Amino acid sequence: MGLGPAAGDGITSGGDRACPEDLRDIPLALREIVLLFEGLAETERRETLLSFAESAGLFEPLEGEVFDVEDVREDRECSDKVGVYVRAGEDKRLHLRMRLGPDVQTLTRAMASIFCRGLEGATAPEVLAAPDSIVSRIVGARLMRLRSRTVYYVLRRIREAVQEGSLGLALPGDDTP
Repeated sequence: MGLGPAAGDGITSGGDRACPEDLRDIPLALREIVLLFEGLAETERRETLLSFAESAGLFEPLEGEVFDVEDVREDRECSDKVGVYVRAGEDKRLHLRMRLGPDVQTLTRAMASIFCRGLEGATAPEVLAAPDSIVSRIVGARLMRLRSRTVYYVLRRIREAVQEGSLGLALPGDDTP
């Protein structure tokens, strides 16, 4: 579908390596991205993050798309407006889009692209249960030290949007399967 790095980018079905315990319960697409980044040297990691950042525009809402949650704001952790758009399908699987202002930093763009790609089709509980540790596993120790305040921003915003809309979560008094 052309979202993020191209086919043949080293992302596998996940069967080529043993899956670490803390990644077993996250969506397969996100797990594959995390494992890809863990196998990269620092220079390759930065290049791959740049590639994901350049593809962030592919995850903007399309004309006429309707969402259950549209959370657009500028937070102090970010240099410009970030819009998180979430729609739950009939199967309660989530469809994520993000719109990033022109001054949003490259690392934030990369993380938006990674999470839109990796969490597409996930359920709300899967999104909410994604461990924070995946961020440092993607970004790497060097960038974590340099950008420690902002690297968790995108995952936090996606979680907030999912919680705001109670998308796919069983609500009290909801007896429907």
